[in-house]
Amino acid sequence: MGESLSDISMAQVGRDTPVRAPQGYELAAFTLKGGRPTFIETPGNEASVHLRIGDRRIEVPNLFNTFSTMTDAYLTPWEMLCFCLPSGSDVALEIADAGKSITLDLRTGVPVEDDGWMSTTGFRERWQVTCAPVDGVFTRAFVTLPPAGLEAEGGEMLFGLRPTAPDGLRPWTPAQGWAREGQQWLTVAMDARVSWKGRTEPTFTLQGTQSFVLLEPGGEQVPATQPELISADQINAGQAELVVVWPVSGQEGVSSFSFDPVGELRVDYADTPGVPAEFTSPAEPLEFMLTMTPQR
Repeated sequence: MGESLSDISMAQVGRDTPVRAPQGYELAAFTLKGGRPTFIETPGNEASVHLRIGDRRIEVPNLFNTFSTMTDAYLTPWEMLCFCLPSGSDVALEIADAGKSITLDLRTGVPVEDDGWMSTTGFRERWQVTCAPVDGVFTRAFVTLPPAGLEAEGGEMLFGLRPTAPDGLRPWTPAQGWAREGQQWLTVAMDARVSWKGRTEPTFTLQGTQSFVLLEPGGEQVPATQPELISADQINAGQAELVVVWPVSGQEGVSSFSFDPVGELRVDYADTPGVPAEFTSPAEPLEFMLTMTPQR
């Protein structure tokens, strides 16, 4: 930023003669590199970018073009902005998305540490979340409660989990929106499978928010916020994935979560569909340890 463009900037804009600002003005030139977005934009939910010069805001449309999932990169990986502005005026780049905005002071190269900057800290941090043990199977016996004249039937449910958390922690997701101040979303994919022992195969609808409880390093119990309901048939048919979400404080250390399935069991008899069933053996919840490590 100055009265004229540097030799490097002139080469970048394809000029071989000096470029100078008129009296009372100065020239600014800077480059931007597109990274990898945490979430891919969808129509109607695009981020907006503006250049602010003094009190004037200028839209910067279609920055980096679009993101290609085939190449895992933007179609235009680099952008350069070159402009003239009144000498000494404030100049900043503003980026707004999902109701939050951040501002970068282009004179200092330093972000403005306002509410928008603080609330998006989680997108600039990187957390590794590992689960132990690798997998587990919850087992519990059940028996049907048929009406008079029908014989009770029983069996055993086997509900297997193989939890992973490849996304670490995030302050915003499309489903949950923004986490509360001081919290982030922990999303764990369970890679669930449900099978049955015995001649009877019930339908089972899991109440996810009542079945998973997380214990933070400080000892606070946190119920899951997702999913509300999901059926074993949907899981086994690949129609839905069991993905559990908790709001967490994002403390470094070891957390744990337990799984004790709560839900509705029903069995279809030949002439009487939807006969209720209940668990009969004691519940022995699965326990998994979650180690949260910041990537520095």
